[in-house]
Amino acid sequence: MKEVKNSAYDESAQACNSSSFYIRKKEEFFMSSNWKKYACGALLACLSLAAAGCGSSSSTPETTTVSGKAVKGPIADAMVTAYKMDALGKQGSQAIGSTRTASNGDYTLKIPKSSGPIIIEVRGTETSSYVNEATGTTVRFASDEILRAAVIDPAAVATVSVTPFTDMAVTKLQEYAATAPAGTPLAKLDIAAVNTIENALKTMVGAANFSLSDVNSAGSTAALTLFAQLLTTQSAANPAVNSTSLAQNFVNAITVGGNTLVTLNTQITAAAATLQSSGISTVTPTAIAIAITPDFTDITLPTTPTNLNKSTAFNEVILTWAASSDAAGIAGYFVYRDNIKIAKVTVPGYTDATVKASTTYVYSIRAYDPNGNLSEPGTLSVTTPAAPLPGSLDIIVNGQIRT
Repeated sequence: MKEVKNSAYDESAQACNSSSFYIRKKEEFFMSSNWKKYACGALLACLSLAAAGCGSSSSTPETTTVSGKAVKGPIADAMVTAYKMDALGKQGSQAIGSTRTASNGDYTLKIPKSSGPIIIEVRGTETSSYVNEATGTTVRFASDEILRAAVIDPAAVATVSVTPFTDMAVTKLQEYAATAPAGTPLAKLDIAAVNTIENALKTMVGAANFSLSDVNSAGSTAALTLFAQLLTTQSAANPAVNSTSLAQNFVNAITVGGNTLVTLNTQITAAAATLQSSGISTVTPTAIAIAITPDFTDITLPTTPTNLNKSTAFNEVILTWAASSDAAGIAGYFVYRDNIKIAKVTVPGYTDATVKASTTYVYSIRAYDPNGNLSEPGTLSVTTPAAPLPGSLDIIVNGQIRT
């Protein structure tokens, strides 16, 4: 076969021995339009990677912080885990955040932002314990003991308490979710469930205002002490009884009524008598009635709270408003500060003693009824005055500056 010579190739091969060839070709390439295309393409590719984080795993996802207290007495060194909640109020199988409680029961954990409704579970470990309010003794919080709290909007609550009573409310929420009309919002079910448990406990200890989220109130202290005595008595007779099973029995009794509820009321009366004889408590309980099932077909909202007024000091804001109305009655009011729920009251009026001087806050008040309907918010902007100067002659009386 005849060999075909490529003169262009030969010339290039010869020129490769000359440095001038490289210089000339280099100049031709960089002056060409192709270089501009390649450069622009490479630049766009880099920008696209940068916008996507360049595929780096070093970016930190946004989180929401959830904090609160686990209380029976305060539960020390227990495992606190957050789980997503499904449409029936059940907790998922995968944890989205976990931590342990401090010696005083406090906890702080981080969960992915916009996690939606969650259940916080407090579970005993080999080293967890609490101080029994009825006996004053340190008791182990065993690994088979679990307390839960439902949180519908983790970003909109200041703190989340986890107690035997919040566990009762989760049980009731799940019961309502299984029987309510399809599509009933979890927020509505949760309001109704909490209201049901609070009404029972309020009756039990004779408290005018009872909130599951406020573990420091007189009503909560009395209820927790009474629960502790119930647990002490029943676990002595049957070691299988613990805080989890006792909470479930409580919910069952107020749900089914009958002899089951009669037995519970008898046990509560006996526990209160034991506490009174030892000087620990002076609570005289009232018999708990069977829980009224909410009407979840009621979708009428309570009227919006109106006539919001305030009285301010550098360290205190006193809020008042006109009562809302609803055909089913008003069960209470939620108080929000800068879109964070900070309190719940049963009658109009709230004092916020956690404010800072020279600061503007926006308060919102929303009424709710026994069926879980939540009103539109009434809002009020408040600016606290400056704190008195050191050495001034101003006198502070009940949080108000007097000159």
